[in-house]
Amino acid sequence: MSPQWRNAVILTGCLVLGAIGITIWRQDRSPLPERVGDLVLISEAQGESAREIVDRMHGKGVSPKQSNVGTYQSQSARADIYLSTYANTSEAQNVYRVMAERIGAGGTPFFLYQNVAIAGQSVSFCLGLGQAHYFFVRNEQLYWVSADAGVAQNMITELMKILDGART
Repeated sequence: MSPQWRNAVILTGCLVLGAIGITIWRQDRSPLPERVGDLVLISEAQGESAREIVDRMHGKGVSPKQSNVGTYQSQSARADIYLSTYANTSEAQNVYRVMAERIGAGGTPFFLYQNVAIAGQSVSFCLGLGQAHYFFVRNEQLYWVSADAGVAQNMITELMKILDGART
């Protein structure tokens, strides 16, 4: 084999291995976006770390094995996305329904609960703990978005655009 062919084979092999590596990396990437509107992901907990955060907030074990918690920040605002991935859509919807019923009934730190439509998606909204909160189900994933009131509406609208892009 001539040196030119050998170099071509080596280069082709490197490109194939690089493509495989990128594919594997993309599969392992977080489901949380790196940016939502003006807010940038500054920290993320995954798996057991994220479960501990969610369970601590609830005072009991409520999170599924696959969980993510992302903290977003801009110069003037902060937001968090709590993402729980369940075994199937039905399980996610059941957990969502129970949350919505409990918050709607009162007796939680949340108030002014209402169901709204954002970008064609049914979303629960409430206020509490100094922030605005939106939560909804997308397939087997349950999202809870907590954001400073000044950026909350833009945050949820931009997140829906990102998720809609991910569906196509």
